[in-house]
Amino acid sequence: MEADRALRRLLALRPRDLASITSREFYDAVIRCFVELCGIRHGAFYVVSTRGGRLELKASFGLSEEWQTFSRELTVGAGPGCGTSGWAAAEKRLVISRDHSESSWDGLRQHALSAGLRSSWAIPLFDSDREVIGVFTGYDTAPGEPAAHQIQQAEHIIHEAATIIEMATLYYGQKGLLKLHRRTQELAQQLVLRATPEAVFEAIAGAVKELLAADLVWMQYVTTDGRVQFFQSEEFFEVPPLSFPGSPCRIALETNQVLEVHRGMDQWDGFLEATGLSSVVSHPLYLEDGQAVISAGWQHEHHIIDRERLSIDLYTKFGGIALQNAVRYATLRSSYYAMMRAFLTALEVRDFETIAHSRRVVTYAMLLAEKFGFNGNTLEQIALGAALHDVGKIAIPDRILHKAGKLTPEEFEVVRSHPVIGYRMLESSFSQFPIALDLVRHHHERYDGKGYPDGLAGEAISREARILSVADAFDVMTTDRPYKKAKSIEESLEEVASLAGSQFCPAAADALLALDVDLLEAVRRGEVDCSPFPVLFAAQPETTEGHPAAMWP
Repeated sequence: MEADRALRRLLALRPRDLASITSREFYDAVIRCFVELCGIRHGAFYVVSTRGGRLELKASFGLSEEWQTFSRELTVGAGPGCGTSGWAAAEKRLVISRDHSESSWDGLRQHALSAGLRSSWAIPLFDSDREVIGVFTGYDTAPGEPAAHQIQQAEHIIHEAATIIEMATLYYGQKGLLKLHRRTQELAQQLVLRATPEAVFEAIAGAVKELLAADLVWMQYVTTDGRVQFFQSEEFFEVPPLSFPGSPCRIALETNQVLEVHRGMDQWDGFLEATGLSSVVSHPLYLEDGQAVISAGWQHEHHIIDRERLSIDLYTKFGGIALQNAVRYATLRSSYYAMMRAFLTALEVRDFETIAHSRRVVTYAMLLAEKFGFNGNTLEQIALGAALHDVGKIAIPDRILHKAGKLTPEEFEVVRSHPVIGYRMLESSFSQFPIALDLVRHHHERYDGKGYPDGLAGEAISREARILSVADAFDVMTTDRPYKKAKSIEESLEEVASLAGSQFCPAAADALLALDVDLLEAVRRGEVDCSPFPVLFAAQPETTEGHPAAMWP
Protein backbone atom coordinates (compact mmCIF):
# COMPACT_ATOMS: atom_id res chain seq x y z
CA MET A 1 0.00 0.00 0.00
CA GLU A 2 2.85 2.37 0.84
CA ALA A 3 4.37 1.68 -2.55
CA ASP A 4 1.04 2.39 -4.28
CA ARG A 5 0.69 5.68 -2.47
CA ALA A 6 4.28 6.63 -3.40
CA LEU A 7 3.59 5.88 -7.07
CA ARG A 8 0.38 7.94 -6.99
CA ARG A 9 2.30 10.86 -5.47
CA LEU A 10 4.86 10.60 -8.23
CA LEU A 11 2.25 10.43 -11.00
CA ALA A 12 0.39 13.39 -9.49
CA LEU A 13 3.41 15.63 -10.03
CA ARG A 14 3.23 17.45 -13.36
CA PRO A 15 5.53 20.08 -14.92
CA ARG A 16 3.18 23.00 -14.35
CA ASP A 17 3.03 22.18 -10.64
CA LEU A 18 6.78 22.10 -10.12
CA ALA A 19 8.54 25.24 -8.92
CA SER A 20 11.37 24.13 -11.21
CA ILE A 21 12.73 20.87 -12.57
CA THR A 22 14.96 20.75 -9.49
CA SER A 23 11.93 20.73 -7.20
CA ARG A 24 12.84 19.14 -3.86
CA GLU A 25 9.31 17.76 -3.63
CA PHE A 26 9.71 15.98 -6.94
CA TYR A 27 13.04 14.36 -6.10
CA ASP A 28 11.87 13.29 -2.66
CA ALA A 29 8.78 11.66 -4.19
CA VAL A 30 10.90 9.89 -6.81
CA ILE A 31 13.40 8.39 -4.37
CA ARG A 32 10.70 7.31 -1.92
CA CYS A 33 8.77 5.64 -4.73
CA PHE A 34 11.98 3.92 -5.89
CA VAL A 35 12.95 2.44 -2.52
CA GLU A 36 9.39 1.42 -1.59
CA LEU A 37 8.43 -0.18 -4.90
CA CYS A 38 11.79 -1.92 -5.25
CA GLY A 39 11.86 -3.04 -1.61
CA ILE A 40 15.32 -1.66 -0.81
CA ARG A 41 16.58 0.23 2.24
CA HIS A 42 19.28 2.40 0.68
CA GLY A 43 18.93 4.39 -2.54
CA ALA A 44 20.13 7.45 -4.43
CA PHE A 45 18.80 9.49 -7.33
CA TYR A 46 21.32 11.29 -9.56
CA VAL A 47 20.76 13.63 -12.51
CA VAL A 48 23.24 14.49 -15.26
CA SER A 49 24.83 17.89 -14.55
CA THR A 50 24.32 20.76 -17.00
CA ARG A 51 28.10 20.90 -17.10
CA GLY A 52 28.15 17.47 -18.71
CA GLY A 53 30.19 14.42 -17.74
CA ARG A 54 29.06 14.55 -14.12
CA LEU A 55 26.22 13.17 -11.99
CA GLU A 56 24.73 15.26 -9.19
CA LEU A 57 23.02 13.68 -6.18
CA LYS A 58 19.49 15.08 -5.93
CA ALA A 59 17.87 12.80 -3.33
CA SER A 60 18.77 9.80 -1.18
CA PHE A 61 17.22 7.40 1.31
CA GLY A 62 18.89 5.52 4.17
CA LEU A 63 22.41 6.72 3.32
CA SER A 64 24.79 8.16 5.90
CA GLU A 65 25.65 11.86 5.81
CA GLU A 66 29.28 10.93 5.25
CA TRP A 67 28.51 8.89 2.13
CA GLN A 68 26.11 11.52 0.78
CA THR A 69 28.80 14.16 1.13
CA PHE A 70 31.47 11.99 -0.48
CA SER A 71 29.26 10.83 -3.38
CA ARG A 72 27.47 14.14 -3.97
CA GLU A 73 29.07 14.35 -7.41
CA LEU A 74 30.33 11.42 -9.51
CA THR A 75 32.06 11.21 -12.86
CA VAL A 76 30.24 9.59 -15.79
CA GLY A 77 32.48 6.72 -16.93
CA ALA A 78 33.85 3.30 -16.05
CA GLY A 79 37.14 4.44 -14.54
CA PRO A 80 38.15 5.02 -10.91
CA GLY A 81 35.82 7.22 -8.90
CA CYS A 82 32.76 6.58 -11.08
CA GLY A 83 31.13 3.88 -8.95
CA THR A 84 28.17 1.89 -10.19
CA SER A 85 26.17 5.07 -10.94
CA GLY A 86 28.73 6.70 -13.27
CA TRP A 87 29.35 3.36 -14.95
CA ALA A 88 25.62 2.85 -15.69
CA ALA A 89 25.34 6.39 -17.11
CA ALA A 90 28.35 5.83 -19.35
CA GLU A 91 27.21 2.38 -20.56
CA LYS A 92 23.55 3.48 -20.85
CA ARG A 93 22.39 0.21 -19.29
CA LEU A 94 21.72 -1.56 -16.00
CA VAL A 95 24.99 -2.17 -14.12
CA ILE A 96 25.31 -4.49 -11.11
CA SER A 97 28.27 -4.56 -8.73
CA ARG A 98 28.03 -7.66 -6.49
CA ASP A 99 30.92 -6.66 -4.20
CA HIS A 100 32.35 -3.30 -5.39
CA SER A 101 35.45 -5.02 -6.70
CA GLU A 102 35.34 -3.29 -10.12
CA SER A 103 37.90 -0.61 -11.03
CA SER A 104 35.13 2.00 -11.11
CA TRP A 105 35.05 1.69 -7.32
CA ASP A 106 38.74 2.50 -6.89
CA GLY A 107 38.93 5.52 -4.62
CA LEU A 108 35.35 4.97 -3.41
CA ARG A 109 35.53 1.46 -2.02
CA GLN A 110 36.84 2.25 1.46
CA HIS A 111 34.29 5.06 1.95
CA ALA A 112 31.49 2.71 0.91
CA LEU A 113 32.69 0.08 3.37
CA SER A 114 32.77 2.70 6.14
CA ALA A 115 29.16 3.53 5.28
CA GLY A 116 28.20 -0.17 5.45
CA LEU A 117 27.59 -0.50 1.69
CA ARG A 118 28.80 -3.83 0.21
CA SER A 119 27.02 -4.01 -3.17
CA SER A 120 24.99 -1.81 -5.52
CA TRP A 121 23.13 -1.68 -8.79
CA ALA A 122 22.23 1.29 -11.00
CA ILE A 123 19.80 1.85 -13.84
CA PRO A 124 19.79 4.95 -16.08
CA LEU A 125 16.87 7.22 -17.04
CA PHE A 126 16.52 8.22 -20.68
CA ASP A 127 14.79 11.06 -22.49
CA SER A 128 12.94 10.54 -25.78
CA ASP A 129 16.23 10.85 -27.69
CA ARG A 130 17.77 8.03 -25.63
CA GLU A 131 20.11 10.44 -23.87
CA VAL A 132 20.83 9.67 -20.21
CA ILE A 133 19.29 12.31 -17.92
CA GLY A 134 19.63 10.55 -14.56
CA VAL A 135 20.43 7.37 -12.64
CA PHE A 136 18.71 5.36 -9.89
CA THR A 137 21.11 3.52 -7.60
CA GLY A 138 20.22 0.89 -5.03
CA TYR A 139 22.66 -0.19 -2.28
CA ASP A 140 22.78 -3.21 0.02
CA THR A 141 24.71 -3.94 3.21
CA ALA A 142 25.67 -7.40 1.94
CA PRO A 143 27.26 -8.62 -1.30
CA GLY A 144 24.76 -9.72 -3.91
CA GLU A 145 22.52 -8.52 -6.73
CA PRO A 146 18.93 -7.28 -7.10
CA ALA A 147 16.00 -9.63 -7.73
CA ALA A 148 14.25 -9.61 -11.09
CA HIS A 149 11.11 -7.97 -9.67
CA GLN A 150 13.18 -5.13 -8.19
CA ILE A 151 14.67 -4.34 -11.59
CA GLN A 152 11.21 -4.56 -13.18
CA GLN A 153 9.75 -2.11 -10.64
CA ALA A 154 12.72 0.23 -11.11
CA GLU A 155 12.17 0.27 -14.88
CA HIS A 156 8.54 1.25 -14.31
CA ILE A 157 9.53 4.13 -12.04
CA ILE A 158 12.26 5.18 -14.48
CA HIS A 159 9.76 5.55 -17.30
CA GLU A 160 7.41 7.74 -15.24
CA ALA A 161 10.18 9.87 -13.73
CA ALA A 162 11.95 10.36 -17.07
CA THR A 163 8.68 11.46 -18.71
CA ILE A 164 8.04 14.05 -16.00
CA ILE A 165 11.63 15.35 -16.11
CA GLU A 166 11.60 15.70 -19.89
CA MET A 167 8.19 17.38 -19.90
CA ALA A 168 9.31 19.74 -17.15
CA THR A 169 12.52 20.53 -19.03
CA LEU A 170 10.55 21.33 -22.19
CA TYR A 171 7.97 23.30 -20.21
CA TYR A 172 10.50 25.46 -18.44
CA GLY A 173 12.61 25.63 -21.55
CA GLN A 174 9.67 27.18 -23.39
CA LYS A 175 9.05 29.54 -20.50
CA GLY A 176 12.71 30.49 -20.62
CA LEU A 177 12.53 31.16 -24.37
CA LEU A 178 9.43 33.31 -23.87
CA LYS A 179 11.25 35.26 -21.18
CA LEU A 180 14.24 35.61 -23.49
CA HIS A 181 11.96 36.79 -26.31
CA ARG A 182 10.33 39.42 -24.09
CA ARG A 183 13.66 40.57 -22.66
CA THR A 184 15.17 40.79 -26.14
CA GLN A 185 12.27 42.94 -27.35
CA GLU A 186 12.70 45.22 -24.33
CA LEU A 187 16.43 45.41 -24.97
CA ALA A 188 15.93 46.26 -28.65
CA GLN A 189 13.56 49.08 -27.67
CA GLN A 190 16.05 50.37 -25.09
CA LEU A 191 18.91 50.36 -27.57
CA VAL A 192 16.96 52.50 -30.04
CA LEU A 193 16.92 55.23 -27.38
CA ARG A 194 20.58 54.89 -26.34
CA ALA A 195 22.63 57.56 -28.09
CA THR A 196 26.03 57.02 -26.48
CA PRO A 197 28.35 53.99 -26.41
CA GLU A 198 28.22 54.02 -22.59
CA ALA A 199 24.42 53.88 -22.60
CA VAL A 200 24.42 51.03 -25.12
CA PHE A 201 26.78 48.99 -22.97
CA GLU A 202 24.78 49.70 -19.82
CA ALA A 203 21.68 48.19 -21.47
CA ILE A 204 23.58 45.16 -22.78
CA ALA A 205 25.36 44.48 -19.48
CA GLY A 206 22.12 44.68 -17.54
CA ALA A 207 20.45 42.14 -19.83
CA VAL A 208 23.39 39.71 -19.78
CA LYS A 209 23.75 39.86 -15.99
CA GLU A 210 20.02 39.31 -15.54
CA LEU A 211 19.56 36.30 -17.81
CA LEU A 212 22.96 34.64 -17.36
CA ALA A 213 23.51 35.55 -13.69
CA ALA A 214 27.00 36.72 -14.65
CA ASP A 215 29.22 38.42 -12.07
CA LEU A 216 30.99 40.60 -14.63
CA VAL A 217 30.30 41.75 -18.19
CA TRP A 218 32.76 43.59 -20.41
CA MET A 219 32.61 44.76 -24.00
CA GLN A 220 35.34 45.89 -26.36
CA TYR A 221 34.88 47.64 -29.69
CA VAL A 222 37.86 47.69 -32.03
CA THR A 223 37.64 50.33 -34.74
CA THR A 224 39.13 49.84 -38.19
CA ASP A 225 42.14 51.98 -37.21
CA GLY A 226 42.90 49.65 -34.27
CA ARG A 227 41.59 51.75 -31.38
CA VAL A 228 39.81 49.91 -28.57
CA GLN A 229 36.80 51.29 -26.74
CA PHE A 230 36.40 49.38 -23.49
CA PHE A 231 33.42 49.11 -21.15
CA GLN A 232 32.93 46.97 -18.03
CA SER A 233 30.02 46.52 -15.64
CA GLU A 234 32.32 46.78 -12.59
CA GLU A 235 35.74 48.36 -12.05
CA PHE A 236 37.58 45.10 -12.56
CA PHE A 237 40.22 45.33 -15.31
CA GLU A 238 42.76 48.14 -15.23
CA VAL A 239 43.38 47.85 -18.98
CA PRO A 240 41.29 46.29 -21.78
CA PRO A 241 41.72 42.48 -21.66
CA LEU A 242 42.34 42.52 -25.42
CA SER A 243 45.85 43.64 -24.52
CA PHE A 244 46.45 40.23 -22.85
CA PRO A 245 47.78 37.81 -25.52
CA GLY A 246 46.14 34.80 -23.82
CA SER A 247 42.75 36.31 -23.00
CA PRO A 248 39.64 34.47 -24.24
CA CYS A 249 38.16 37.68 -25.65
CA ARG A 250 41.28 38.28 -27.75
CA ILE A 251 41.36 34.72 -29.09
CA ALA A 252 37.61 34.85 -29.77
CA LEU A 253 38.06 38.03 -31.79
CA GLU A 254 41.10 36.73 -33.68
CA THR A 255 39.42 33.43 -34.58
CA ASN A 256 35.87 34.80 -34.90
CA GLN A 257 34.73 31.90 -32.69
CA VAL A 258 32.66 31.90 -29.51
CA LEU A 259 34.85 30.71 -26.63
CA GLU A 260 33.67 29.17 -23.35
CA VAL A 261 36.49 28.50 -20.89
CA HIS A 262 36.65 27.07 -17.36
CA ARG A 263 39.15 26.37 -14.62
CA GLY A 264 41.03 23.16 -15.33
CA MET A 265 41.43 23.90 -19.05
CA ASP A 266 45.21 24.28 -19.24
CA GLN A 267 45.26 26.91 -21.98
CA TRP A 268 43.16 29.34 -19.96
CA ASP A 269 44.29 28.66 -16.38
CA GLY A 270 46.76 31.56 -16.47
CA PHE A 271 44.12 34.11 -17.43
CA LEU A 272 41.51 32.72 -15.03
CA GLU A 273 44.00 32.52 -12.17
CA ALA A 274 45.09 36.13 -12.75
CA THR A 275 41.51 37.43 -12.83
CA GLY A 276 40.01 35.24 -10.12
CA LEU A 277 37.27 34.06 -12.48
CA SER A 278 36.25 30.43 -12.88
CA SER A 279 34.29 30.61 -16.13
CA VAL A 280 34.28 33.04 -19.07
CA VAL A 281 32.38 33.15 -22.34
CA SER A 282 33.45 35.54 -25.12
CA HIS A 283 31.28 36.21 -28.17
CA PRO A 284 32.79 38.13 -31.15
CA LEU A 285 31.00 40.09 -33.88
CA TYR A 286 32.34 41.62 -37.09
CA LEU A 287 30.82 45.02 -37.96
CA GLU A 288 31.11 47.43 -40.86
CA ASP A 289 33.33 49.78 -38.89
CA GLY A 290 35.30 47.26 -36.85
CA GLN A 291 34.86 44.34 -34.46
CA ALA A 292 33.13 43.90 -31.12
CA VAL A 293 33.38 41.20 -28.47
CA ILE A 294 31.11 40.80 -25.46
CA SER A 295 32.37 38.70 -22.55
CA ALA A 296 30.73 37.47 -19.37
CA GLY A 297 32.55 36.07 -16.35
CA TRP A 298 31.58 34.08 -13.29
CA GLN A 299 33.49 33.72 -10.03
CA HIS A 300 32.18 30.15 -9.64
CA GLU A 301 32.19 27.63 -12.46
CA HIS A 302 29.25 28.15 -14.79
CA HIS A 303 28.54 26.04 -17.86
CA ILE A 304 26.43 27.70 -20.54
CA ILE A 305 23.17 26.04 -21.55
CA ASP A 306 21.59 26.40 -24.98
CA ARG A 307 19.18 29.14 -23.96
CA GLU A 308 22.04 31.17 -22.52
CA ARG A 309 24.06 30.71 -25.70
CA LEU A 310 21.11 32.05 -27.68
CA SER A 311 20.85 34.99 -25.26
CA ILE A 312 24.45 36.08 -25.54
CA ASP A 313 24.39 35.58 -29.32
CA LEU A 314 21.36 37.88 -29.66
CA TYR A 315 22.73 40.43 -27.24
CA THR A 316 26.09 40.52 -28.98
CA LYS A 317 24.43 41.20 -32.33
CA PHE A 318 22.07 43.82 -30.94
CA GLY A 319 24.78 45.39 -28.82
CA GLY A 320 27.41 45.43 -31.55
CA ILE A 321 25.13 47.11 -34.07
CA ALA A 322 23.81 49.59 -31.49
CA LEU A 323 27.35 50.36 -30.34
CA GLN A 324 28.49 50.91 -33.91
CA ASN A 325 25.59 53.32 -34.48
CA ALA A 326 26.33 55.09 -31.19
CA VAL A 327 29.99 55.54 -32.16
CA ARG A 328 28.95 56.89 -35.54
CA TYR A 329 26.51 59.26 -33.85
CA ALA A 330 29.19 60.41 -31.40
CA THR A 331 31.56 61.10 -34.30
CA LEU A 332 28.85 62.98 -36.17
CA ARG A 333 27.90 64.92 -33.05
CA SER A 334 31.57 65.79 -32.52
CA SER A 335 31.74 67.29 -36.00
CA TYR A 336 28.55 69.28 -35.32
CA TYR A 337 29.98 70.53 -32.05
CA ALA A 338 33.11 71.64 -33.86
CA MET A 339 30.95 73.53 -36.33
CA MET A 340 28.87 75.09 -33.52
CA ARG A 341 32.03 76.02 -31.65
CA ALA A 342 33.24 77.83 -34.78
CA PHE A 343 29.99 79.82 -34.93
CA LEU A 344 30.19 80.72 -31.25
CA THR A 345 33.84 81.70 -31.59
CA ALA A 346 32.89 84.02 -34.43
CA LEU A 347 30.23 85.55 -32.19
CA GLU A 348 32.74 85.89 -29.37
CA VAL A 349 35.07 87.85 -31.66
CA ARG A 350 32.22 90.15 -32.59
CA ASP A 351 30.68 90.54 -29.13
CA PHE A 352 31.80 88.71 -25.99
CA GLU A 353 28.49 89.40 -24.28
CA THR A 354 26.69 87.41 -26.98
CA ILE A 355 28.42 84.14 -26.07
CA ALA A 356 28.04 84.80 -22.34
CA HIS A 357 24.37 85.51 -23.01
CA SER A 358 24.05 82.21 -24.90
CA ARG A 359 25.58 80.29 -22.00
CA ARG A 360 23.09 81.71 -19.50
CA VAL A 361 20.13 81.30 -21.83
CA VAL A 362 20.96 77.60 -22.24
CA THR A 363 20.84 77.17 -18.46
CA TYR A 364 17.57 79.09 -18.06
CA ALA A 365 16.08 77.06 -20.93
CA MET A 366 17.21 73.76 -19.38
CA LEU A 367 15.64 74.67 -16.03
CA LEU A 368 12.34 75.57 -17.72
CA ALA A 369 12.38 72.55 -20.04
CA GLU A 370 12.76 70.22 -17.06
CA LYS A 371 9.73 71.89 -15.46
CA PHE A 372 7.80 70.97 -18.62
CA GLY A 373 9.02 67.36 -18.43
CA PHE A 374 11.22 67.39 -21.54
CA ASN A 375 14.06 64.85 -21.63
CA GLY A 376 16.41 62.92 -23.88
CA ASN A 377 16.95 64.13 -27.42
CA THR A 378 14.37 66.92 -27.10
CA LEU A 379 16.20 68.37 -24.10
CA GLU A 380 19.50 68.27 -25.97
CA GLN A 381 17.97 69.99 -29.00
CA ILE A 382 16.50 72.72 -26.77
CA ALA A 383 19.98 73.31 -25.37
CA LEU A 384 21.43 73.34 -28.88
CA GLY A 385 18.86 75.85 -30.12
CA ALA A 386 19.38 78.02 -27.05
CA ALA A 387 23.14 78.00 -27.56
CA LEU A 388 22.86 79.05 -31.21
CA HIS A 389 19.74 81.22 -31.07
CA ASP A 390 21.70 84.45 -31.78
CA VAL A 391 24.09 83.00 -34.36
CA GLY A 392 22.50 85.17 -37.04
CA LYS A 393 23.94 88.25 -35.31
CA ILE A 394 27.20 87.41 -37.08
CA ALA A 395 25.69 89.25 -40.05
CA ILE A 396 24.72 92.37 -38.04
CA PRO A 397 27.15 95.28 -38.60
CA ASP A 398 29.21 96.42 -35.61
CA ARG A 399 27.76 99.95 -35.78
CA ILE A 400 24.34 98.47 -35.02
CA LEU A 401 25.40 95.56 -32.79
CA HIS A 402 27.39 97.85 -30.46
CA LYS A 403 25.30 100.98 -30.72
CA ALA A 404 24.79 102.55 -27.28
CA GLY A 405 21.80 104.67 -28.16
CA LYS A 406 18.35 103.88 -29.43
CA LEU A 407 18.16 102.11 -32.78
CA THR A 408 16.47 103.75 -35.73
CA PRO A 409 13.54 101.89 -37.33
CA GLU A 410 15.83 100.87 -40.19
CA GLU A 411 18.50 99.61 -37.80
CA PHE A 412 15.94 97.72 -35.77
CA GLU A 413 14.75 95.96 -38.94
CA VAL A 414 18.33 94.82 -39.51
CA VAL A 415 18.47 93.40 -35.97
CA ARG A 416 15.09 91.73 -36.48
CA SER A 417 16.59 89.81 -39.42
CA HIS A 418 19.00 87.78 -37.25
CA PRO A 419 16.57 84.84 -36.53
CA VAL A 420 16.05 84.20 -40.25
CA ILE A 421 19.75 84.69 -41.02
CA GLY A 422 20.67 82.21 -38.28
CA TYR A 423 18.05 79.74 -39.49
CA ARG A 424 19.35 79.89 -43.06
CA MET A 425 22.95 79.50 -41.89
CA LEU A 426 22.05 76.26 -40.08
CA GLU A 427 19.14 74.94 -42.14
CA SER A 428 21.09 72.58 -44.39
CA SER A 429 23.84 71.40 -42.05
CA PHE A 430 21.57 70.95 -39.02
CA SER A 431 18.52 69.46 -40.70
CA GLN A 432 18.53 66.49 -38.28
CA PHE A 433 17.92 68.91 -35.40
CA PRO A 434 14.51 70.36 -36.33
CA ILE A 435 13.67 71.53 -32.79
CA ALA A 436 16.94 73.47 -32.57
CA LEU A 437 16.28 75.08 -35.96
CA ASP A 438 12.78 76.02 -34.84
CA LEU A 439 14.19 77.76 -31.76
CA VAL A 440 16.74 79.72 -33.79
CA ARG A 441 13.97 81.01 -36.06
CA HIS A 442 11.15 81.57 -33.57
CA HIS A 443 12.70 82.69 -30.27
CA HIS A 444 11.39 86.24 -30.86
CA GLU A 445 7.80 85.27 -31.61
CA ARG A 446 5.26 86.63 -29.10
CA TYR A 447 2.34 84.81 -27.56
CA ASP A 448 -0.03 87.58 -28.80
CA GLY A 449 1.24 87.26 -32.39
CA LYS A 450 3.14 90.57 -32.48
CA GLY A 451 6.59 89.02 -32.64
CA TYR A 452 8.90 88.23 -35.55
CA PRO A 453 9.88 86.91 -38.06
CA ASP A 454 6.66 84.97 -38.84
CA GLY A 455 4.07 86.58 -36.54
CA LEU A 456 3.08 83.27 -34.94
CA ALA A 457 0.74 83.33 -31.94
CA GLY A 458 -0.34 81.10 -29.06
CA GLU A 459 -0.20 77.36 -29.68
CA ALA A 460 1.17 77.94 -33.19
CA ILE A 461 4.48 78.66 -31.48
CA SER A 462 6.14 75.46 -30.33
CA ARG A 463 6.38 74.89 -26.58
CA GLU A 464 10.14 74.75 -26.91
CA ALA A 465 10.23 78.19 -28.61
CA ARG A 466 7.87 79.64 -25.99
CA ILE A 467 10.27 78.43 -23.28
CA LEU A 468 13.29 79.95 -25.05
CA SER A 469 11.46 83.24 -25.54
CA VAL A 470 11.09 83.67 -21.77
CA ALA A 471 14.66 82.49 -21.05
CA ASP A 472 16.13 84.86 -23.65
CA ALA A 473 14.14 87.89 -22.56
CA PHE A 474 14.78 87.28 -18.86
CA ASP A 475 18.54 87.24 -19.43
CA VAL A 476 18.32 90.48 -21.43
CA MET A 477 16.39 92.07 -18.54
CA THR A 478 18.94 91.01 -15.90
CA THR A 479 22.19 91.97 -17.67
CA ASP A 480 23.75 95.25 -18.78
CA ARG A 481 23.49 96.11 -22.45
CA PRO A 482 24.97 99.06 -24.40
CA TYR A 483 21.53 100.62 -24.52
CA LYS A 484 20.29 99.86 -20.95
CA LYS A 485 21.21 98.97 -17.39
CA ALA A 486 20.35 95.59 -15.88
CA LYS A 487 17.27 95.14 -13.69
CA SER A 488 17.32 93.09 -10.51
CA ILE A 489 16.10 89.50 -10.49
CA GLU A 490 12.98 90.56 -8.57
CA GLU A 491 12.19 93.44 -10.95
CA SER A 492 12.67 91.17 -13.95
CA LEU A 493 10.35 88.53 -12.49
CA GLU A 494 7.69 91.18 -11.99
CA GLU A 495 8.07 92.23 -15.63
CA VAL A 496 7.77 88.64 -16.83
CA ALA A 497 4.60 88.21 -14.76
CA SER A 498 3.12 91.40 -16.24
CA LEU A 499 3.82 90.22 -19.80
CA ALA A 500 2.37 86.71 -19.35
CA GLY A 501 -0.35 86.21 -21.94
CA SER A 502 0.95 88.99 -24.20
CA GLN A 503 4.67 88.63 -24.91
CA PHE A 504 5.10 85.33 -23.04
CA CYS A 505 3.26 82.03 -22.87
CA PRO A 506 1.54 81.98 -19.44
CA ALA A 507 2.74 78.43 -18.68
CA ALA A 508 6.34 79.30 -19.57
CA ALA A 509 6.17 82.47 -17.49
CA ASP A 510 4.76 80.55 -14.52
CA ALA A 511 7.57 78.00 -14.81
CA LEU A 512 10.16 80.78 -14.58
CA LEU A 513 8.35 82.44 -11.65
CA ALA A 514 8.38 79.09 -9.81
CA LEU A 515 12.20 78.91 -9.85
CA ASP A 516 14.12 79.88 -6.72
CA VAL A 517 15.37 83.49 -6.75
CA ASP A 518 18.78 82.46 -5.40
CA LEU A 519 19.13 79.92 -8.22
CA LEU A 520 18.31 82.58 -10.82
CA GLU A 521 20.84 84.92 -9.22
CA ALA A 522 23.51 82.19 -9.36
CA VAL A 523 22.80 81.65 -13.07
CA ARG A 524 23.06 85.39 -13.70
CA ARG A 525 26.49 85.45 -12.02
CA GLY A 526 27.64 82.46 -14.07
CA GLU A 527 27.90 80.15 -11.05
CA VAL A 528 25.36 77.61 -12.38
CA ASP A 529 25.71 76.07 -15.84
CA CYS A 530 23.23 73.39 -17.00
CA SER A 531 24.59 73.03 -20.52
CA PRO A 532 24.69 69.37 -21.63
CA PHE A 533 27.65 70.18 -23.90
CA PRO A 534 30.02 72.57 -22.10
CA VAL A 535 32.52 71.95 -24.89
CA LEU A 536 30.66 74.63 -26.85
CA PHE A 537 31.56 77.24 -24.29
CA ALA A 538 35.02 75.93 -23.34
CA ALA A 539 38.05 78.15 -23.78
CA GLN A 540 39.64 75.50 -26.02
CA PRO A 541 37.97 72.75 -28.09
CA GLU A 542 37.80 69.41 -26.29
CA THR A 543 37.48 65.85 -27.54
CA THR A 544 34.15 64.12 -27.07
CA GLU A 545 35.62 60.72 -26.21
CA GLY A 546 34.14 59.79 -22.88
CA HIS A 547 35.64 56.37 -22.29
CA PRO A 548 39.07 54.75 -22.06
CA ALA A 549 40.81 53.77 -25.25
CA ALA A 550 43.92 51.76 -25.99
CA MET A 551 45.72 50.74 -29.15
CA TRP A 552 45.05 47.20 -30.36
CA PRO A 553 48.52 45.65 -30.15
